Amino acid sequence: MVRVRVLGAVDLAIGSRRIGMNTESLFALALYLTTRAGERIPREELLSLLWTKGSDTQQRHALRQMLYRLRQKGCTLDEEGDWVRLEAARVDSDLRTALSAEWIDQATAAQVDAASKFMPIFSRKVAPNFVAWLDEIRELLSSQHRKAAHRQIVVARREGRWADLERWAQSVLRTDPLNEEATLARAESAAMAGSKTIAMEILDTYLMEVGEISDDLGRPALALRKRLAERRPDWSFRGPKEVALIGRTDLMSRLTGLVDAAWKGDGSAVVLVGAPGIGKTRLAMEARAYAELKGMRTVVVRAEAGNSERPLALAMALMPELIQLPGAAGTAPSALEFLRRMSNPQSKPSDSFELGHDSLRGTLLAALEEVVAAISSETRLLIFIDDVHNVDEESIPILTALSRRTKGRRVAWIATSRDSGSRASYRELMEGSYSAYKVLPLSMNESRQLVRAVLDA
Repeated sequence: MVRVRVLGAVDLAIGSRRIGMNTESLFALALYLTTRAGERIPREELLSLLWTKGSDTQQRHALRQMLYRLRQKGCTLDEEGDWVRLEAARVDSDLRTALSAEWIDQATAAQVDAASKFMPIFSRKVAPNFVAWLDEIRELLSSQHRKAAHRQIVVARREGRWADLERWAQSVLRTDPLNEEATLARAESAAMAGSKTIAMEILDTYLMEVGEISDDLGRPALALRKRLAERRPDWSFRGPKEVALIGRTDLMSRLTGLVDAAWKGDGSAVVLVGAPGIGKTRLAMEARAYAELKGMRTVVVRAEAGNSERPLALAMALMPELIQLPGAAGTAPSALEFLRRMSNPQSKPSDSFELGHDSLRGTLLAALEEVVAAISSETRLLIFIDDVHNVDEESIPILTALSRRTKGRRVAWIATSRDSGSRASYRELMEGSYSAYKVLPLSMNESRQLVRAVLDA
C-alpha cells in the first residue's frame, strides 16, 4: 500500500519505507503516479513531465531507474509496453481523495481545513511541466476546498455555530475575496454575535467593491443589509447575550430546519421540553434570531405562572402582537376590529359573550386564524411561546387549533415547556399539535467549554 499525505503534512510511504523530499525527483514521480492511480500513463508523458535535460536515451534510463527504485521499496506497478499504471486499490492518498467529486460532501471539518494547506515545496530544479501540473493541482484543490468550505458554511449556519460560520467564511474569502455567500455568512455571524455595526461594515465594504464591477451584483447583500438596518434580534427578552451557544447542534439543526421549512411554506410546531434553566429559552431565541436574519417576522409571548388561572390570558397576550404586523390589515375588518377590541385593556367584551363560553372562544379562534393567515400570505411568521406549561385552560383549545393549521402556511410555532404537564388538555395540546424535542443537560466537555466561555466573556 502506498500512503500519501500532502495536505497539512508531508508523508509518502510505501509500506514502512518512506520517500522524503530529499529525493525530490522520486517523490515527484510517486506523487504523480499516486494522484493518477488507476490510469494508464504513457512513458512519454512521464519523460516530458520530469526531465528537460539530457538526451532521450538518458531520460529513458533515468525513468527506468526511478521506477526500479519504487519497485524496490515495495510499490507494485503494472508496466506493459509504453505505459505505466498504479492500481487505485493500492493507494491511500489524501490528495487524490480531496480531488474526487464525492469528497466535497463527505469531508470532515479537519479534512477541509487540511485541504487549504498543500504542503510539498519543490526546488527550482524540477521540470517546468511538473511545476505546471502542480499549479493545476493547486487550482483544482483550491476549488474543491472552496466548495467543501461552502458546505461547512451551510452546516454551521444550520447548527447555529456562528463562530464556525465566521471561520469557514474567512477560509473561502482567502482565495475568493468577493465571494458573496462567504461575505453574507461573515455578516450573519457578526449579527448573531450581537455586532450589528460590524455586520453592516462587512456588507458596506463588499457592496462598495462589487459596485465597481457591476450594479447587478450584491443584491442579496443589499437585502441582508436592509433587514439588519430595519431591525435586529431582540435579546432583551432573556437578558444580555454574553456567550455563543455551546453544544445543542442537533437541536439547533432541527429548529433552523423548522424555520427554513416555514420559509418555503411548510409550517409546523415544536416544543422544547426540559428542566428549568437548562437552556430551552436560549435555544428558541437563537432560532428566533435566525428567523429574523432570514427576514421573517417574529412574535414572542410568555405564559406567566400568575396568569395560568386567568381565562384566555395567553390568547389575549398574542392578539396585540399579531395585529400590528405587516399583512394583518388584510384581515376581514370585522375580525380585526374584534381583535383590537379584545386586546384593549380599557374595553370589555360584548355583553352577549362571557369569558370562557364556547361562542366567545370560537369567535376569537376564527379571528386569530384569519389574522395569522393574512400575515403569512404577505410575509413569513415565527411565533414563540415561552413557558407554555403555564398556559391557561381557555387558551389551550385555541393554541391547539392554530398550531394544527400551519401546514401549507409560512408559519412556524416554537414553544418551551418544563414537562409534559399534568392536565389532560395540556397533554392533548402537546401530543396533538407539537413535535416534542427533549433538551438534555450539556455533556461534561460542553459544560467545561461553557464555563471557560463565561469566564472569558
